[in-house]
Amino acid sequence: MMSKQNNNGAASKYRKNKCIEKNPRLSLRAKALALLSLLVFSSASFALNITAKVDRNSIAMSETLTLTVAIDEQAAFSAPSFDELQQNFDILRQHKSNRYQSMNGKVSSITEWVLTLGPKREGQLIIPSFEYDGEFSDAIPITVSKQGNSSGVKRDIFLESTTDKNTAYVQEQIIYTQKLYSAVNISSFDPEPLQLDKAKVELLAQFDYQTRINGRPYVVVETRYAIYPQHSGKLTLPNLRWSIGVSGGRRNIFDPFNNSSGRIHRLQSDAIDLEIKASPEKSTDWLPAEQLTISQSWSSDPEQMQVGEPITRKIEITAKGLTAAQLPNIDMGEATELQGHIKTYPEQPQSEDEKDNSGITGTRRISTAIIASKAGPLTLPAIEIRWWNTARQQWQSAKLPAMDINVKASTANPSQTQDLEPSVASAVSSDSKELSGSALPEEEQANRNKLSQASSDTASTWIIFSLLSSILVIALALLSAKLWRDNKQLKQQFKLSQVKPSNERQNGASAETVIAEADAQTQFQSLQSYINDQKSQHSNFENYYAHSELQELFKNLEAQLYSAQAEAAQAIDQAALRRAISALEAQLNQEQQSDSALPPLYPH
Repeated sequence: MMSKQNNNGAASKYRKNKCIEKNPRLSLRAKALALLSLLVFSSASFALNITAKVDRNSIAMSETLTLTVAIDEQAAFSAPSFDELQQNFDILRQHKSNRYQSMNGKVSSITEWVLTLGPKREGQLIIPSFEYDGEFSDAIPITVSKQGNSSGVKRDIFLESTTDKNTAYVQEQIIYTQKLYSAVNISSFDPEPLQLDKAKVELLAQFDYQTRINGRPYVVVETRYAIYPQHSGKLTLPNLRWSIGVSGGRRNIFDPFNNSSGRIHRLQSDAIDLEIKASPEKSTDWLPAEQLTISQSWSSDPEQMQVGEPITRKIEITAKGLTAAQLPNIDMGEATELQGHIKTYPEQPQSEDEKDNSGITGTRRISTAIIASKAGPLTLPAIEIRWWNTARQQWQSAKLPAMDINVKASTANPSQTQDLEPSVASAVSSDSKELSGSALPEEEQANRNKLSQASSDTASTWIIFSLLSSILVIALALLSAKLWRDNKQLKQQFKLSQVKPSNERQNGASAETVIAEADAQTQFQSLQSYINDQKSQHSNFENYYAHSELQELFKNLEAQLYSAQAEAAQAIDQAALRRAISALEAQLNQEQQSDSALPPLYPH
């Protein structure tokens, strides 16, 4: 029975082989199916894997954790995206490595990304799933507890935050100080910058020094800010996070920046609540300062002022605790009592902010050219600036007293006698008539002829000298123009060789972003960023901006934000802002196009 079954099996196999031999098309199909099956099983066995793991799942706010993301292939130019990770964690350090490993005689390639993470808040946080080439890693839950005060790190490293006052007025300067104390070697530190929506913030200084606490030496890193609140009410200075790299000991000569050794510690400063009061009075110029002074100087003695001769008056306003942008402008031409007596030509005011550890001292310098129109007595009115003394909590005034000046008639223009007193003018006229009507002695007449001839010779000499001077000035001007043109062409050629395409530039706030802002403070910051960006892109930006509508709109917005009614400041009208930006950009583009097609220096 058994032999019969074997015979049947052998016969069946023989028939199948004969069938395949007789049908070669069927044989090729079978081979193709076998090869496809082999590829499927082979690809399944070599499918890409991506994994993510952490060194621990529970940490405190002051601690960090290490995340390792790995794939089993060599990734030279691609990587998983870690953007979603930064919603809950700060990436303090990131390192990529490639390696090979052998297991059970099988060699595999592995690419790893090792990240040091610091939590952004307490509670249950999630490290998201990462995607690479269509494969996904598992998400990882992380528990973040409150920062502990009893850790060993706290004794070695700690933060201290203070302000010089807890109550202030709107636009009054507040000094905010952060101190990092460390009794161990620090390889790096990265403080979170202070940013406030309802206040203007200026970084004053960052410096370090040494101190001792209970006999133990500490290095102190101190950072100071000047804060100018723009709205009354409660102002909260938020918790700021610090990332501190602690050196692990001897520095590696192959790692001069000590990036791979030591640990990173996370600290968080305490929040501070401030009470901001509105200004005591509603006034146009609200100036809360520790000290404010006003002074003046003249280009020449004002007592020697003459009709038609220009003289420059320089007024300087200095305030401790205010920026220069907060200081008022002074226009002598607005005084009604001076109308018809003088003409004024004010220059662009100069502003300067001097920063030190105690705060900001703002200075505004105002220069005005004055030309007297009439001879005789002239009174320049007093100039008074009312300001709020933040130290004494009372109003004070800085004042320039009134000046009485006797303007002299012009010696270079006899016709100016019409502006003198009528009696003086008539006396001069009558004396002239008497001299012309009487007969003079021959000797005196000869002397007068000599004087007249000498005067004529002097006039001729003066005319020749003037002509020669004019020719020399014109020649120098032509030479300067040629040198300037040559230099400009060389600069333009260098600029064209170095400039990148516009789509590769790192731009600040775009024009559309500025126009779309509806909040005055936010629009001011965006517009300031846009102007700074344009300055870096166009060398002649200041020449066009100084006489543009955009500058006027920016100044008006700045004046609103620094006035006593800063809370009611309105953003610039979108239509007006769009028109001003478009006009300025059109001028800049036209100038850039003309510069890029320079004419030859010596045209035929």
